[in-house]
Amino acid sequence: MTDSTNYGKWWRELCDANDRITLSGDLPHDPAEAAALLQKWANHGITTIIDCRLEWSDEDFVREHQPHIDYHHMPIDDAGQAVPTAYFDGIVKAARNAKPGRIMVHCHMGINRGPSAALAILMDQGYPLTEALTAIRQARPIAAMAYANDAWRAEWKRQGMRSRKFTKGVEAIKAWRIANHLRMETVIHQIRKVELADRVAAYQPQPAYTPKGVWERIKAPADQQAARNLDEIEADFGFDQIEWMGDEAQIT
Repeated sequence: MTDSTNYGKWWRELCDANDRITLSGDLPHDPAEAAALLQKWANHGITTIIDCRLEWSDEDFVREHQPHIDYHHMPIDDAGQAVPTAYFDGIVKAARNAKPGRIMVHCHMGINRGPSAALAILMDQGYPLTEALTAIRQARPIAAMAYANDAWRAEWKRQGMRSRKFTKGVEAIKAWRIANHLRMETVIHQIRKVELADRVAAYQPQPAYTPKGVWERIKAPADQQAARNLDEIEADFGFDQIEWMGDEAQIT
């Protein structure tokens, strides 16, 4: 069983579901860090990326730094909505047509959208439903696959199965979740702390600012940009998660 205190470390880990499919979180926003991680992906044998994020695209970045890697932007929101069958059909098509090598399937945190897309691919590869769920969870312990039912519906329709088969699949997913319970809110919280720590490290406040980014003095345009960055961090994560001790940030 995975140590719950270590959920955050899985965010950008490379997790191989089988000899073809790899899961992870997204590339960092910092260009140097992103280039280094993308090189790690290439060294791992990644030749195709399926990016499930609605909120961002790395297409230009990948083309510039690793032009031999095919990039498929398959955007979808992560709001607990029903995912159309056509979406997973597109995921499966991209995987079927991918060139030799590994396929990186990811979203932002690698919890729901990416793993659900990987589930669709594994089932299309011939994995039975529960075996596909288990393969992904064993490879990536933070994979919750919130859209597993929708991925299963898409597979059910592609295979032309009877209605009773679909119902049994939904019941199997429910039973699997009970037997393999994951506290998704805990996973998200711990990854958020890692994400916050990374952003705070990148945008440490200058002595010119009070804890909540209010100006005490303005020295240069660079300071103004730093203040905007700090405001973004505070707006994204809330003041209760950042305790400023002088110029140092403590994550709570």
